[in-house]
Amino acid sequence: MRLSVETLGGEVLLSGFALTPEERALAGGLALTVSGVQSVRNNIEVRTNAK
Repeated sequence: MRLSVETLGGEVLLSGFALTPEERALAGGLALTVSGVQSVRNNIEVRTNAK
């Protein structure tokens, strides 16, 4: 998994690549557990051949 995380005023933007849909969902779920995070935009793409 390779991710980029940007934040602004309680909003988190996730981008990058995950190997499975489960990894993508996990990243979004973890971001929501961080104190102060109000919303997460999960733009992570699933690529089975990502390195």
